[in-house]
This record gives sequence, structure tokens and C-alpha cells, in this order.
Amino acid sequence: TPEEHIAAISEFVDVSITDGTLVGKGPGKSANNRLQAFINMLGSAEDLILGGCIDAACDQLESIYKHMDGKSKPDDFVEGEAVAEVQEMILSLMKSLGCS
Repeated sequence: TPEEHIAAISEFVDVSITDGTLVGKGPGKSANNRLQAFINMLGSAEDLILGGCIDAACDQLESIYKHMDGKSKPDDFVEGEAVAEVQEMILSLMKSLGCS
């Protein structure tokens, strides 16, 4: 289910942060702030899915993806070995939700 899927993404992100394969990206203290913003965005997406707000969840997931896609706009919030897997998980969830 989408609820289980977003929970699995959150768990994977937590493990990846703990093991250092997903870290904040940015100069100085901004890296930690961006990592926290990324975590908060993921939490918001989970809340939206749990609340049945699928369109809003899709928008939030797209924003999360754009903050880790390696493009300069918008700035990436995270980097590391785990990024590709998190991207795949998010795209898979977006597909299952029917996001356009």
C-alpha cells in the first residue's frame, strides 16, 4: 500500500542517514538544515498520504525528488550513495499513487 511504501522510504532514509550513505548537501551548517528540511518534507508526504490527500502528496513527492536530482535548480538537499535508491523508491511510490 502507499502507506507502507512511504513508511519504508522513511525507514530507509533513517538507516541511510545513520550509516552515512545519505547526508545533507550544502556549505557550512546549511547541510544539516537541508537534511532536516528533507526529512520534514518526507514526513509531510507521509501525513498527506495517510490523510488521503493524494494530489498534494504527489506534489510533495515531486518536490522531494527535485531536491535530490543532481540538477542546480532547486538546490539538492541531500547527497551520498543512498540517493539513487531513495529516488527509485520515490518514483515507484509516485507511480503507484498515479501521480502525473
